[in-house]
Amino acid sequence: MVPLLALAEIKRSDVRDVVEQIKKRAPIHANRTFAYIRHAFNFALDREWIDSNPCAGIHKRIRTEERERRRVLAEDELRSGIIMPQHVALVARLNPIITMKIF
Repeated sequence: MVPLLALAEIKRSDVRDVVEQIKKRAPIHANRTFAYIRHAFNFALDREWIDSNPCAGIHKRIRTEERERRRVLAEDELRSGIIMPQHVALVARLNPIITMKIF
């Protein structure tokens, strides 16, 4: 549990502790959370609500390495209406054999 602090009282260690707790359960979610926190502090810094961003300089130390994933829709997913009629032309251009088989 993180104690409630005034924006200007939040330190680098507070941010790191929160993100590392999340990282134990969901490493990629921790990356997203850190990005949102950093963005919020950059906004506050831009508005001069704080004097410095506590996220500065800790990103590389707490970041989890991500791997790119590719996902191909199954035929039943394509038939279920995920692809709207206006996208059929795009699908046909990308792979006409699949388009003929599905539609």
